[in-house]
Amino acid sequence: TNKQTNNRTVMGWSWSGLFDVEKQLGFYAQYHHNFVNFCIHVVGVPSILWSAMVMFSRWFQFHDYTPQVIFDVHDALGVSNMPFTGSSIAFLVYSLGYIVMDPVAGVLASALLAVGSMSAFSFQANNENAMMIATIIHIFGWVSQFYGHFFHEGRAPALFDNLFQALFQAPFFVLLELMFQLGYRRELATRIYKNAEKDIQEWKKSKNE
Repeated sequence: TNKQTNNRTVMGWSWSGLFDVEKQLGFYAQYHHNFVNFCIHVVGVPSILWSAMVMFSRWFQFHDYTPQVIFDVHDALGVSNMPFTGSSIAFLVYSLGYIVMDPVAGVLASALLAVGSMSAFSFQANNENAMMIATIIHIFGWVSQFYGHFFHEGRAPALFDNLFQALFQAPFFVLLELMFQLGYRRELATRIYKNAEKDIQEWKKSKNE
């Protein structure tokens, strides 16, 4: 159908729909319709993101390119001597994209990402086993995702269709899903869930053909 084609196009690098929250989450919802799988993602996705931030905070530090005001702000927030890092770049990219997609949820996501970035830097700076712990958490996060998809959802993850956009959308989808459960943007949530249900039924029919 046209709906399915449009969803596939979005995930295939259609820039016109890249920041359309309904199209993006409509596609992503098809792969996260099972409640158990979603609950696993609530734990697994933040685990993957935060552990990656720990690694990026250790591997990529840009002391020479960080203005003093950034150090001062971080110091005021309780994170000493934190320069721009790889996790800072991830924070900026994710935050900007999320705010464009949905300003209210995007601002909340940005605050959570800022806390994650700063805590990741502090963790790797003050724990000699930080990288080992982060690696274990990262592996746990990915294993849990595949377990949820193949044993509960009964479908391969969205990253099999587009790795970059799946990684970009996952944290925001989890946050918005929780916000939907609390009553945020009910009409949008209803449209997304209804379209996802239709696409799931079409996918099941295509499997049986």
